[in-house]
Amino acid sequence: MTKRLRKPLTVQELADYPITSVVDGWFFQVREVSQGFYIVKGVDSWGRSISRQGIDPEDLLLSCKNDISEMMSNS
Repeated sequence: MTKRLRKPLTVQELADYPITSVVDGWFFQVREVSQGFYIVKGVDSWGRSISRQGIDPEDLLLSCKNDISEMMSNS
């Protein structure tokens, strides 16, 4: 299977994902969609994405980080 690199993220896309310190090469956003309920989304340059939802944004970021680590170890 050959991975296809999607077009580089635009300045606007990067602005939508301002958190860059969780996993190298991944960009994250945290949105509070209702009081005390969050959605964390992450994207990378290959076009892969990940998301989690719940009540603790720090825990959601950690869960995304763990999911990415597991995904990378399986590829």
